[in-house]
Amino acid sequence: MKNKINEIIVGSLNTYIKYLEDNCYGGLVLFRGQAEDRPLLPKIARAQYKWKNNILKTECAMFEEFKRKSRPYLNFKPESDWDWLALAQHYGLVTRLLDWTKNPLAALWFLVADPKKLYKEYGIIWMFPVTEENIVDASDKLSPFECDSTKVFQPNHITKRIVAQDGWFTVHKYVKSGRKFLRFETLKKYRKLLTKIMIPYESFDKIRNQLNQCGINSASIFPDLDGLCSHIVWDNSSRKSEREEINDALRFETEALRAITLEGGLCPTHHLKTQVGFSIGGHRMIIDAILDGPEHLYLIEVKNSTKIDILIRAWRHLIALSKSYTDYLKSEEITRPIKAFIIAPDYEKESSRLSGVPILKYDKKLKKFVNKDFIYRFIFGTRK
Repeated sequence: MKNKINEIIVGSLNTYIKYLEDNCYGGLVLFRGQAEDRPLLPKIARAQYKWKNNILKTECAMFEEFKRKSRPYLNFKPESDWDWLALAQHYGLVTRLLDWTKNPLAALWFLVADPKKLYKEYGIIWMFPVTEENIVDASDKLSPFECDSTKVFQPNHITKRIVAQDGWFTVHKYVKSGRKFLRFETLKKYRKLLTKIMIPYESFDKIRNQLNQCGINSASIFPDLDGLCSHIVWDNSSRKSEREEINDALRFETEALRAITLEGGLCPTHHLKTQVGFSIGGHRMIIDAILDGPEHLYLIEVKNSTKIDILIRAWRHLIALSKSYTDYLKSEEITRPIKAFIIAPDYEKESSRLSGVPILKYDKKLKKFVNKDFIYRFIFGTRK
């Protein structure tokens, strides 16, 4: 596809806010948070749903059934099919609508909200600046099922959730010739406007707690009893385990990472100041950079083998940055190639998990780390 979507990695709440300050210049900008990198498709078009009948007939049948059976539960009457569709979407009916929000912190909350979910490598915030011609006028008589192109739709404030989330939608066109709904990010007129903000899942715990401190949580995003109860449970259970994990990780950092010396001489403190942080278990994992060599070299000593997986993820993240995000590295003043090594005393036992990761073996007799591709000698001193 010719138009490449702009991508950026953001590892913290502060960096996220700074990026928004630098790149949102007024006008309407919508955001969508996804814990996984999946296509921008409405629920009705996703692979997990296998419809018994034609998808359009099924869609209309479900919609009409919702309108007919939901009335006893409502204390108001939606004014149009647009409002009915927005209402159905917010209560979980599978529709052709895709949720967006004007609030970038609400989008971030949807990304990091579930502390128990098994996340992939990155969560995604989609940023979409909207132009006026792409907004559908829901006040006219056009039905949402008759749109001739995918459009942006602002619902009336018919529920507290829509108000709290500053909710917007994209309403997706169904292409009869291909018998499918089109992915939003593949549409030429929208693709060139999109930005894909990638957030490492290691940062989720810390960001979730920071958002809670700012008043962004289940109780504020879902201003009803369900949201309140969800927040109360999280505040009294998950956060405790997260704090324990953070404390454990901090103890691990003290135990596992030491100041590095070159050829027996203590490396000056200022050489250890350039650091790349990974939010692992909710805290900043410091990986020291040695600046004297021809390249940035990151050394990580592992005394506790149960933590190796964490460091492998950090290493792979570093390599991904060095290969794919040149501009980001320059902005962080990391202009030379990156190499990273995991130092594991029992690395032979960990060979299956360490596949593809450079290993330095410490030779006790020579008192140095040895590796056929590694020419420097390093010994560990103590951090002051």
